[in-house]
Amino acid sequence: MLMLLNHLKEEKMKKKSVVVCIVLFSCIAGVLFAGGAREEEETVNLRLWGWTFNRSDGASIHPITEAYMEENPHVKIELMETNWNEAYNEIILMSQSGNMPDLFLVNRNWLQDFIQMGVLEDLTDRVEAMGMNDRFYEPLLGEHEGRTWILPYMGGNSSLVINRGLFEELGLEPPRTMDEFVQIGKEISDPGRNFFATAFCMSEANVTGANVCNFGPILYSFGGRYVDGQRAAFNSPEGIKAMQWMIDLEKEHEIATPGSITIDAVRMREIMAAENVLMTFDGAWGTPFYANYPELEIDYALMPEDESIGTVINIACWGLSESSENKEEAWDLLQYIYEEENLKLLNADGNMPITPSIGELPENQERYAGFLETLAASDNFFRTGSVPNESELYRLIVRAYHEAMLDRKTVEDALNDAADSYQQILDRFYAQ
Repeated sequence: MLMLLNHLKEEKMKKKSVVVCIVLFSCIAGVLFAGGAREEEETVNLRLWGWTFNRSDGASIHPITEAYMEENPHVKIELMETNWNEAYNEIILMSQSGNMPDLFLVNRNWLQDFIQMGVLEDLTDRVEAMGMNDRFYEPLLGEHEGRTWILPYMGGNSSLVINRGLFEELGLEPPRTMDEFVQIGKEISDPGRNFFATAFCMSEANVTGANVCNFGPILYSFGGRYVDGQRAAFNSPEGIKAMQWMIDLEKEHEIATPGSITIDAVRMREIMAAENVLMTFDGAWGTPFYANYPELEIDYALMPEDESIGTVINIACWGLSESSENKEEAWDLLQYIYEEENLKLLNADGNMPITPSIGELPENQERYAGFLETLAASDNFFRTGSVPNESELYRLIVRAYHEAMLDRKTVEDALNDAADSYQQILDRFYAQ
């Protein structure tokens, strides 16, 4: 009997041990599985969207994001390239479909549109906590009504682009006033040899380029403005004088390349690179183009003055999607992009410095002198993104220029009609 009891006890212990082992194995397997699931859940996929990633002036984003992923192996970054001409509409479509990327490039002249659409995260508190706004040139900031919505990435301001070699060969100095600009043009232009003082890019194919490169800085140098408060103002006497001045350079004085209504910004730079003109009004965003022509002595000079030293500030900026599910990780990556060494990489791609710490380097003081001097000296500038429906504003002005150039209307009538149309847009916008 005793032997039977001991045998039953031993069998019971064996069964208990088996049960314990099964339970322990299940627990261990559960922990391992849960750990794997957590690791998978912690992998963050960040999507970055823009139109510069495959260009020479945007190449630095690749080593920057690769280095970030090495330091943060749980983060996977996808770079989504688009076409500049389609970018504005594509953002709208992505927003409507609920498929916004985490970080995306925003041209500053779209700022008010996308604030109104609700696609941008308000960055004010984040920026203030990090003291980031103090790092950038103040005119480049993506602020609207005291709030920060986007942060500058690449671009700059407009100024005078010159062929320094030709200036020296002709024994001339860059013009300091608009009158000097015309005087030089009359001295050196030779239509028979297809050589002119300048070229304008007023094609409807690139209405933004027409304004930020040409009409805008000229308008502001003549003391004009696009908008005064909530009223269209580009049809002021100063605006009429600015547009008439441009048209007269081509039609009356013959010191601007013929066909400005068919020339876009890229074609204008090609004309400059071919040495068919001595100088152009253009922006810092055009500097990477001239890096392809190291044999040319392209330089940048202070914007010529009339009533003021005017300029236009236009920047491609980073925006954080309001609908992103990875805002903290996206913000961390954005801060990494703005580390000093990474901004130096961006500058090395041929982009104007966006921070004084890099702009004050001797090589940049020399290389971007005209743009930086104009940025510092301008007392009348237009910061893109500060008016509603800016793209439509540009389109209306370019159409007015065409109508006046083709003698369909006077400059005054063309600008008055454009201002009436834009005023209707402003009234609708502010009535909402």
